[in-house]
Amino acid sequence: MEDRKFVRMGRFTSSVGLKGEMKVTLYNEETVNFKKGAEVYLDVSGGKKPFTVRSVRNHNGTVIAALEGVADRNASDSLRNTEFFMDEEDLEELPEGYHYVEDLIGMKVYDLNSAREIGTVKDILTNTPQEVYVVEREDAGDVMIPAVENFVREIDTENEVINVALIPGFLD
Repeated sequence: MEDRKFVRMGRFTSSVGLKGEMKVTLYNEETVNFKKGAEVYLDVSGGKKPFTVRSVRNHNGTVIAALEGVADRNASDSLRNTEFFMDEEDLEELPEGYHYVEDLIGMKVYDLNSAREIGTVKDILTNTPQEVYVVEREDAGDVMIPAVENFVREIDTENEVINVALIPGFLD
């Protein structure tokens, strides 16, 4: 498993009912990868443990899922707020303009307005109305940039660069 690349896909947020079902937050809502029969990996006991998705359904806009081996509420409660991953080789290609969180971590961020490097993406917050890039700066504290069209102008995966256009005073 050491040579595999795992991609963060989402997290289980809370239990639903008594039969092991859980609410799911997907980091990319457009993904077709999280489905019945898919294999997901959870960090348990110091390593990634595989689980097969037993069922997935949508209930009033909320994704509800169950995993093989997670048969009751106690078992699903133990996975509350646990992130899950998928093997990169099992993933279908995303539509143009969409990216996996893992692909953006480590990219350099440049401000087109000031023509200077801001820093490096160290995390992406996905539990907000829109994603937020947490950018680590060398000369100052981290800055949070909303991943919206007004700010993010280009994501160049080939050169591992994100070009943004920040308003004056944003970094002050």
